[in-house]
Amino acid sequence: MNKIKKVVLICSSCGKETETGNASQNLQRKLEKAMKEAGKDNLVLLTSCLDICPKNGITVGYSSSSGGVVLEVVSNSLQEEMIFNKM
Repeated sequence: MNKIKKVVLICSSCGKETETGNASQNLQRKLEKAMKEAGKDNLVLLTSCLDICPKNGITVGYSSSSGGVVLEVVSNSLQEEMIFNKM
């Protein structure tokens, strides 16, 4: 059984519907795939509204090395690589 190292929370309300589907769901799928390919045991979950509501991005929370949770807004163009690099 794998031990989860980090948890990533993606606000499902931030993701706008695009031609390719909901942006939050797309980000979740891309991150899960990239982390699996890299051998990282991280859990990527969609969550309800995190109450930050950015105009051009998605609010993401992730566990930090200090044991807390970091919330940040990632821009639509840099989402996947920004989050992946922090894991």
